[in-house]
Amino acid sequence: MAIIEHIPIAGQAMKFARLAKIVHNCTDPTEASFKAVKGIIGDCMPPHVKYPLKCIALGTQFLIAVNGGAPIGLALTIALGNQILEEEL
Repeated sequence: MAIIEHIPIAGQAMKFARLAKIVHNCTDPTEASFKAVKGIIGDCMPPHVKYPLKCIALGTQFLIAVNGGAPIGLALTIALGNQILEEEL
């Protein structure tokens, strides 16, 4: 049962790594993912927030996932990160 709960997280993480490789022109998915996270944090920090609504949703969902949200909370957090990466394509 525990494996089934984590399938959405794995799927979203794979999509995130694939998009990050395209956006940051990297062949290593780990390096591309770290660059993507840094880029998303930069896009969501003041004074020039590029995607205000998506950044607010991402921050809120991240807090829910960190504070004991179900595994689906983490999957939704990664999905919001995917949406921000798709904006940069």
